[in-house]
Amino acid sequence: MIQSLFKVPIQGQVTETNWLTVLPLIKEHKLAGYFSKETLQTLPRDLQRVLLTESTQQKQYNTLLMSEIGSWKNKDFIVLKGCALLNQLYLDWSIRPISDIDILVSKDQVDGIKNQLKSSGFNESSENKWKANSHKSVWSKEVFETEITVEVHTQLFYNEPKNFVWNIQKNDSGFSVLQKEDFLLHLVGHLAHQHTFIKLFWLYDIKLFIEKYQEQIDWSLIQKKAKELKLVRSLDATLWILQNLLSMRMIPVKAKSDWSNLLTWSFLIYNRTQALRYQIVKHLLKDSYYEAFLYDILWLKNWLLKVPGKFARFAQPPSSN
Repeated sequence: MIQSLFKVPIQGQVTETNWLTVLPLIKEHKLAGYFSKETLQTLPRDLQRVLLTESTQQKQYNTLLMSEIGSWKNKDFIVLKGCALLNQLYLDWSIRPISDIDILVSKDQVDGIKNQLKSSGFNESSENKWKANSHKSVWSKEVFETEITVEVHTQLFYNEPKNFVWNIQKNDSGFSVLQKEDFLLHLVGHLAHQHTFIKLFWLYDIKLFIEKYQEQIDWSLIQKKAKELKLVRSLDATLWILQNLLSMRMIPVKAKSDWSNLLTWSFLIYNRTQALRYQIVKHLLKDSYYEAFLYDILWLKNWLLKVPGKFARFAQPPSSN
């Protein structure tokens, strides 16, 4: 299955008797739409049916999301990630899974976008706010009994410098998107820095993006901005994976560190079950130990504030009975 994308063997051939053990991996990494018709024809029929059903449903949902964005009169936003990639990398909308609409707006445009969302029937979701997510709001509504979610970001990383500028351009669909270097750096930061390589389809986005735009990417600009955003180690780890696990030789910038003991295919595929290694990688992807442990402290503080009832009993005086 996954070897048809990444050439990784997973427990040998997929057969009539073992396909149920492979399906959870496909679902976990959201890869149902990525397999060619030729590959599908080699698979057990029950698995073919499951994958075709999921990819068809994904195409319908992606069409719904893109139709929603296209209906907004207010266009003062930058489309991010999946919705921006559909017409750039994935002309077949059944391939790439998208769970929500992500947009980036400047702080002085927030009210206008909120009014647009309200007029389109969206309601703002109540979400616990803390340092790492205080720069975004989440909105949702139902369309044909299907929930659509929009995340409105005023910055893309919680530790983003105040004066950092994301460069934008228009894509073929007329939407504002990040320029290629910024787009790629955001994909890398989202995959590595924010989510510690938990989904393979995000890695596949980066692979396809570099293959398509390799002649247009200014790698020195990416390295410069990675320093500003404290994404140097995230970029380095991603480059190591691309160059050593995916054999992408066209990238002129080489990874400086050897990640071979941590970033294995086993980790990338099964990292949900490798808790200790996951935590080690998560902390090593930060550009400094200070940054890594500061995030831990902020997360712990937020967690404690969310569950005061669990600790209130420890503050009670002993019973006199």
